[in-house]
Amino acid sequence: MQSPVEKDELIARLSMLNGRLETIFNFSPVVVFECLVNKNWTMLYINARVEDLTGHPPQDFIGDRARSFASVIHPEDALRIEKTITSLINRNLPYEVEYRIIHKDGDVRWVWDRGVYSQAEGKLIGVMMDVTERRRREEISSLISEVRSRFIELAPDRRLFYDYLLARLLEVTESGYGFIGDVLEEKGRPYLKSYAISDISWSEETAKFYRDTIPLGIDFKNLDTLFGEVLKTKTPLITNDAPAHPKRGGLPPGHPPLKAFMGVPIFCHEKLVAMVGLANRAKGYSAGLYDEFGPLFDVIGDMVQAVRLEQDLEAQRVITVHQAKLASIGELAAGVGHEINNPLAIILGQLTVLKLELGDELKLTPGRAQVFEKIETAIERIGNIVDGLRAFARQDRAGSAPFDLAVVVDSTWLLLRDIYQRASMHVELSVERDLWVLGSAGRMQQVLVNLLNNARDALEGCDERRISLRAYRALESVVLEVADSGPGVATEIREKIFDPFFTTKESSKGTGIGLAITKRIVKEHQGELTLDQGPLGGALFRVTLPLHAKAAQDRLPVESSATVAPPVATTKGAGTVLLVDDEEALREVLATMLTRAGHRVIEASDGINALEVLKENPQGVDVVVTDMQMPKLTGPQLLQRVRQELGLAVPFVYITGGIDVSLESMAQDVSGAIAKPFTREQILATLHKALEKKT
Repeated sequence: MQSPVEKDELIARLSMLNGRLETIFNFSPVVVFECLVNKNWTMLYINARVEDLTGHPPQDFIGDRARSFASVIHPEDALRIEKTITSLINRNLPYEVEYRIIHKDGDVRWVWDRGVYSQAEGKLIGVMMDVTERRRREEISSLISEVRSRFIELAPDRRLFYDYLLARLLEVTESGYGFIGDVLEEKGRPYLKSYAISDISWSEETAKFYRDTIPLGIDFKNLDTLFGEVLKTKTPLITNDAPAHPKRGGLPPGHPPLKAFMGVPIFCHEKLVAMVGLANRAKGYSAGLYDEFGPLFDVIGDMVQAVRLEQDLEAQRVITVHQAKLASIGELAAGVGHEINNPLAIILGQLTVLKLELGDELKLTPGRAQVFEKIETAIERIGNIVDGLRAFARQDRAGSAPFDLAVVVDSTWLLLRDIYQRASMHVELSVERDLWVLGSAGRMQQVLVNLLNNARDALEGCDERRISLRAYRALESVVLEVADSGPGVATEIREKIFDPFFTTKESSKGTGIGLAITKRIVKEHQGELTLDQGPLGGALFRVTLPLHAKAAQDRLPVESSATVAPPVATTKGAGTVLLVDDEEALREVLATMLTRAGHRVIEASDGINALEVLKENPQGVDVVVTDMQMPKLTGPQLLQRVRQELGLAVPFVYITGGIDVSLESMAQDVSGAIAKPFTREQILATLHKALEKKT
């Protein structure tokens, strides 16, 4: 038996020990508790740490004095944890669960709860710990994995991916509305192009604007705003009192209220590539929330950059394919042109011979003369088309060199004139001469074709169909302008008109790469392509190129069917001509024309035959007129062997039915060149010049 004194001492010691344990529990990083197993989880004991977890003091929970612990458990988790705990304690097993509780401030916290049931005392004894931070990290990690997976699935369509990304960000941050946009630059100033923005339209007008423009991307360039401050400073902006913020910028009438805002700059390798804007989170925004989603924002930066690179690569791929198609068309045009030119030259030659034979009879029969004129006009028309194909097929073959833009405009218009006239389009031409620039004449022709086609498409459905084509010199620049009388280009899409794949045409009528390619070519020529309101009321596309100081050039003119040489006396400067062509009918008609003009003609069916003629009589030929493209030995190969093997300086004149030919590829000592089909006057004039050079 203990004496009263011993009992008092024992009670005192137990009380002291209990106080020490209470102190230890209160300073513990975890919640320590004892509770009954009932629907309220009535607390018999709980330490002070519960206030950090729930926002309520421990005494509120003791005996359900102010509230039960069950009242702070998230309703969606209550039944699950009840079943889990009761199932385990009924088997005399410890339990371990994680669930959500609702803090006094409305925030949701995650709790790790572990305990054991004491059968002797009829109560649960356990500990709880706040694991919200860990759970949020796991959720962010899971969200990042989900976003990466969806990126692989949706990234080919930038808008679909951005729409998904914005929806998830709004969901996980509990925001009211927001946007995601690429950060681009214009004249050194950043601006935002958004492809994903919450539909907060407040009228039919704003709803229509949203539907029409969001697929193309909406540009935001006013930097005196909350998002503008993010772009300028490249730092996050967080405010929970947006109307009072000095950078608020104001809202249009009818716009939903902006209460809280978090603007997040998105970087990739320290480069600002995008921005996320989130608004109206009921609980407001904080630096902690920004830090929490920091890993996701980093991943978004990598994905935005990847989307951009993919878009650039796709644009490059399409442009490359387009250029390859043009090259194939050029090769096809070269072959077809050769097949057209040879018979065309025969027809024109035979017609000329027939006119010579009829002589004065044509003057006495005006009806026949008109028939001849109509045939000649048709041949000239075909010749003009072939001349245009000739320039088209030579694109990029000569590399960068000085060229006269006026010549490019002339040849291009010859190629396209009939197309526009048949479409009842009136084209006004104003072209100055000697517009020398440095670059590729062929690629600049592609620029002009694209701009003319763009003007033609703009006039579809218009009553008045007018196009103005001008080329002129302005100070130290050469300017090419194409204007139309169409409806013009809407202000909201002017910035996008040169973007790859942007088009306002139906998918069957446009790919959206024509103007992008055009701008790229102009930039390669150190020039600038701009869009303005034109004098005819529609669009005006202006190409400005640096004027090139034309060096002295000693180029041989290729006579074409589009030019008419002055009359030449038929017997002046007559000589012996070695005529080389594998086309018998053409050789025959040429021989007739030259013979009638007083020349002596020796015919050779190919280069080998011509070489034998010159070997037998090296001094008996005054000039060699040869086709360029022949079997066995081509015209240039014949020239080379005559110079190297025979040592003869006899003048050479090239004739060609191929359209893929330029004098840059010819030897410097060629005395002349002429393209099929040609007139009698043209061949005689070229031959006369060659004979004059010999003397």
